[in-house]
Amino acid sequence: MKLCTKKQILGPSKMKNSLQDIGHAIYAQRTFRRLSQVELAELAGVTFRPIHQIENGRSIRLETLIRICDVLGLDVDIKPRAPVVKS
Repeated sequence: MKLCTKKQILGPSKMKNSLQDIGHAIYAQRTFRRLSQVELAELAGVTFRPIHQIENGRSIRLETLIRICDVLGLDVDIKPRAPVVKS
């Protein structure tokens, strides 16, 4: 049995939009809290690079994303999508 990658399941454009949405949410919360990328990185115990990457819609490690979200008070929530109804 071959496992599918996220890119295969979502398609390239959906995956990119999801990463951009996550990056936008992190950026919005970081700037609301008046933190620089460097300050957020220090609080999360990561380097500056993943903060910059996710805010620019690029992928980072899940563990790093969870650390960043924890500092910002954001939840990482995985839930089923609503079923797609074909007309």
